[in-house]
Amino acid sequence: MQSEFKIPTREHIHIRNRKISIWGILIALFLVYLVYSSFYIVPTGSQAVVFRFGKLMDIKDAGIHFKIPFIDSVQVVSVEEIRRYEFGYRTIDPGPPAKYKDVPGESKMLTSDNKIVHVYWAMQYKVSDPAKYVINLPSDKKKLEKIIRDTAESVFRQVVASHSFDEILTTGKELVQTETKQRIQEIMRDLGYGLNITAVQIQDVMPPDEVQGAFNDVISARAEKEKTILEAQSYANKVLAEVKGTASKTINEAEAYKYQRIKEAEGRAGRLRLLIQRHSEAPKVVETELFYEALKKMSENGVKFIVVGDGVKIINLDNLLQSLNKQSSSQGGDSK
Repeated sequence: MQSEFKIPTREHIHIRNRKISIWGILIALFLVYLVYSSFYIVPTGSQAVVFRFGKLMDIKDAGIHFKIPFIDSVQVVSVEEIRRYEFGYRTIDPGPPAKYKDVPGESKMLTSDNKIVHVYWAMQYKVSDPAKYVINLPSDKKKLEKIIRDTAESVFRQVVASHSFDEILTTGKELVQTETKQRIQEIMRDLGYGLNITAVQIQDVMPPDEVQGAFNDVISARAEKEKTILEAQSYANKVLAEVKGTASKTINEAEAYKYQRIKEAEGRAGRLRLLIQRHSEAPKVVETELFYEALKKMSENGVKFIVVGDGVKIINLDNLLQSLNKQSSSQGGDSK
């Protein structure tokens, strides 16, 4: 049987070329996708968890990294973002002014003395171990939130139940926050969630409406007491500062007087040493000078006359000083 050979028509050639072009485009697109999917970018403040065939392979920091397409899978997790959950309320509008919505089922709690209290609080956390976070927690946001919320709320209720009504409403807030933070952190670590609890903050504590009035009276009385204590401390500090200032002034004055007296004594001692030296050299001259100085001081103090012996002879002090002064001047002239 003789085979027939058909010459391709122009239409057949056109169809074949078009098929080749389509395949070429598809292959090119596939290669582009292959190259594109081989690289990924980890933004600043995040880390990438790399899996190969579903097995954890590596954790990459911020930057551009390579992966094997269809074999490696990557999940990027923010490790610097601080996440926040609110309990007993929800922020509707951050404002200002901020608007909130109560969630009574979360805020209503029982204290150690079997009293009801409404506590509104918030918890902040961030991812500390992205591998544990990805492996042990679901990727679905609602499921993830439920797990973390249920764990935190359960711990908080246990802590509140270990404290009295008065402690929760007044002085025990800091202690409740600290205990809750520590316990939640321990549970998160034991469960391997890779979370770091950064803060537990009690926003508000309210008693039931039935006892709100009495509670307000207690708060007012406590505030008045604290105000009185602060005023007393302020007055005590003021008086103490004044006493310290007076004492310091007295000490300084005493030190100055002491210094002055020492200098005066040193001056007198120096003058006495000089007189002793001069007296050994010229005793009559020194004695005359001392006698003259004594008479001069008496004259300055208002003394006009002196009585010599048994009151027989009265000497005018001014005349005596003039005479001694002339005698001293003549002696000085002779010495020249």
